[in-house]
Amino acid sequence: MSGYRIGVVLSRDPENKHSWSGTPFYMVRALRKHGVDVRWIGPKTPPPLLRAKVVNRLMKTLGRGTFDYYHSKMFAKSYVRSLRKEYQSEGLVDCILAPAASTEIARMNFECPIVYTSDITLPLVRDYYADYFGIAYWSIRQGEALEAEAIRKSRLSLFPSQWAATSAIRDYMAEPDRVAVLPYGANLDEVPPREQILNKARNKVCKLLFVGVDWVRKGGSIALETLEELRKIGVESHLTVVGCIPPIPASKYANVTVIPVLDKTDPGQYKQLEQLYLAHDFFLLPTRAEAYGIVFCEASAFGLPSLTTATGGVSGVIRHGINGYLCDVQSGGIEYARIIADVFLDRRKYESLMISSRDEYDHRLNWDVWAESLIAMAERQSILNSGISDRINQSGGAVR
Repeated sequence: MSGYRIGVVLSRDPENKHSWSGTPFYMVRALRKHGVDVRWIGPKTPPPLLRAKVVNRLMKTLGRGTFDYYHSKMFAKSYVRSLRKEYQSEGLVDCILAPAASTEIARMNFECPIVYTSDITLPLVRDYYADYFGIAYWSIRQGEALEAEAIRKSRLSLFPSQWAATSAIRDYMAEPDRVAVLPYGANLDEVPPREQILNKARNKVCKLLFVGVDWVRKGGSIALETLEELRKIGVESHLTVVGCIPPIPASKYANVTVIPVLDKTDPGQYKQLEQLYLAHDFFLLPTRAEAYGIVFCEASAFGLPSLTTATGGVSGVIRHGINGYLCDVQSGGIEYARIIADVFLDRRKYESLMISSRDEYDHRLNWDVWAESLIAMAERQSILNSGISDRINQSGGAVR
């Protein structure tokens, strides 16, 4: 048991599974499992949005794009002010953990070291996610300046993929020895025993599982093409879509099941999702843009090989031929169908891939490994093994 004390700086409640898809929740849970005293250092009421809404309305009226409030100086300063009382009441911690909280830490001075983690950098977001294209250039630059400052002042910056880690070094001139790659885990409360996963009955029909809320960005149309191509080459298949509604007539694809919403925080719906993972043969997500993909970790936990795209940080979780296959962004349903048919029709090949997929979860893609590795890295960097618990700056941090 470590006995360390870590303060989490985040504007959203890390105990809430809806915050950043539950990732901070599972980080905190894993650290506590390894004996770390974790406390949330953050205002229980987030900084007000009124001024941000006024600025956004004005910019839209003038046709100047949108304002990214959560990566702005306005938010950073509001966060510092709202945190002053929290600083004074939280007491001693050995270090700060800031998950996807670059703006929160950018304008604050700490007496204790900071460990920052995120799955992407803003320079990568800028030309990658379509939702970011409408943001005003000055707003983007402001967010990048804040993120650069956050990474500069962090003693350790952890990213789940080499793609993001390389960006921190290249775009922000981060010191390479203070940047590391540490894969994230599966956001699951429970995972069936390995024996149950590997001994499940073989399906006669090839069952494909698609889980995503954004049909277009997650490559839903390619998933349907894959289903059609499998039919053409004589492989009977079925596709289950979870999290969104495909923009197609229901009668066009008789072998498609759609489940619009599944909330993992609801015990009954969580159980339903678990059964879906157990019942399917492949996880199919031909995503067009992805910072990492926690869902691929979840698929590996259930021994499901993933078929996806070599884009963004996906290669940080999927290793080609080990827990799935990475296709080119230009690949269509034909390429995906050929890979699926080749594996599904070869029992030994499929079983071997299923075993190695679960191995990836057991040894690399779970939060226990993440927590153990974070503690070990922080000790090597003298972040946690100094034996001194520094008090967080009583003044609430200097705003620059």
